[in-house]
Amino acid sequence: MEVLMLGRSFYVLLSGRVITNIGDSIYAIAAMLLVYQLSGSSFYTGLAGFLTMAPQALQFLYGPIVDRLSHYWILILNQLLQGGILCFIPILYYFDFLTVWVVLTVMPIMSAIQQLTYPTQYALVPKIVKEEKLVRANSLMNITYQSLDIILTGISGIFITIVGMIAVFWIDAIFFMMAALLFSFLRINKSSSKMKRGKGSFRESILAYKNDLFEGCRSVQKSIIPKFLLASAVANFMIGSLTAVLPEFTSDRGGAHLYGFYLGGLSAGLLLGAMAANFLERFPIGVITIVGFALSGFSWISAGFIENNLISLVMFSASYITIGMTNVIFIAVIQQMVPSSHLGRVFSLIASMTGIAAPLGSLIGGGMATVLNSTIIFVSGGVGLLFVAAFWIISKPLRNFPSKMNLSAAYHFKVAQVKSHS
Repeated sequence: MEVLMLGRSFYVLLSGRVITNIGDSIYAIAAMLLVYQLSGSSFYTGLAGFLTMAPQALQFLYGPIVDRLSHYWILILNQLLQGGILCFIPILYYFDFLTVWVVLTVMPIMSAIQQLTYPTQYALVPKIVKEEKLVRANSLMNITYQSLDIILTGISGIFITIVGMIAVFWIDAIFFMMAALLFSFLRINKSSSKMKRGKGSFRESILAYKNDLFEGCRSVQKSIIPKFLLASAVANFMIGSLTAVLPEFTSDRGGAHLYGFYLGGLSAGLLLGAMAANFLERFPIGVITIVGFALSGFSWISAGFIENNLISLVMFSASYITIGMTNVIFIAVIQQMVPSSHLGRVFSLIASMTGIAAPLGSLIGGGMATVLNSTIIFVSGGVGLLFVAAFWIISKPLRNFPSKMNLSAAYHFKVAQVKSHS
């Protein structure tokens, strides 16, 4: 019922997002398994993980594209392109041309294309949902994502075993085509999602793109957003390092079967946080972040030292509640602070600033795990969350950051004008 109250267009966007998430999740697991099946080496799966996460650091380049082009067509063509690329894997397999290097080439290409999807969706939400319902809308979008992640983490391996490794890619392609069809039912006002066409030359279009890019970078640099996003960057770095060390950590605690439980616990914590965000939007964000990350840090550290696996799992899951909650609230606040004409650029820059932390965390965490005990690396994640809480306490603007409902004009995003770059 809550979804319907948010309007038909939001319902269509949410449904398309669900189908996209299913395709993304199954593809990500299937691709990693295929890399290992073709290579028989963990080195190649590690390389695949890095290649998949690295394009997130380049999302800032997509911002002007999201702001200038029709959100409607970006979403549709994005899904069609991903579905078409996935069809090449089974085709090459049937003609005996499929190698691990082909899959490693496809993975970063798919990841680069996917980077357009979520900034476009978040830039579109304020145009189809009323401002007072933004937290609810973002919460629902995150809840669906985390719920699917929990379910698919548990069943994807079984699904791939039943259907077959190669057949899964055909099914994934169908999911992306279905998402494109759903997005085609979006009804958006022309003024809110319109391609900005200029009559100038190709060179003038490139200059306009560069100006948009510089304008977005300078505007974000002069705002509170870089400090605001430290929590997300640290959280992404911790998740990246956790990805590298978690298999060894769970194996040391009693067996590889715990790996799936801890991943599921992570997703469950994010889901609970996304659900709680709607009830906490009236509280000052500074207080929520400081208290929440402090409690999460201690919970994470406790999970590393507690010997009982069940209690450790519960504490680890609880440590992600604040991350899931602040993810939703931060998105809604930024949507309120930033003019709709700049949302694409800002969300793309945000994704780049926070996204680069995950692959770096994976590389550094994996490297440190070769010389340090896995428990030490695991516990360092909790220390990172405590650092976030301490940083918000020290920074007066962050410590006093009000609730979304009491956000004054002083916090609103100011667009920096830049001279034409020729």
